[in-house]
Amino acid sequence: MEKIKVIYQKGVEDYLDELVFALHENDYFGFVEDAISYTVRIISAIDKEIHLKHSREVPAMLADKGSSYVIFKDLSKNKRTSWIVFFHKHGNEYLITHITNNYGKDYALLGKLL
Repeated sequence: MEKIKVIYQKGVEDYLDELVFALHENDYFGFVEDAISYTVRIISAIDKEIHLKHSREVPAMLADKGSSYVIFKDLSKNKRTSWIVFFHKHGNEYLITHITNNYGKDYALLGKLL
């Protein structure tokens, strides 16, 4: 099996950096280190598992987010948070274009996807 390559758009990298502080400041995690570990777990899952997940085509109304998406449901201890990862795929390369979760402002648009 060929090795996959996962690339994150700058906006996604910025979102993940901001996520650490948002998780801590909103008391999802009491320590910044725990918020960092959780965010690293999200990135690691994407890097290692995106090619194993069942991807779906993005509906036309969300085409600006990417061409495909996958859902990660098992990254949180509480099992209530789902992460939706949008991307473009070319061969074995995945360009991550957007990430949100079922608590994000984009969720209203995604309701029918889940």
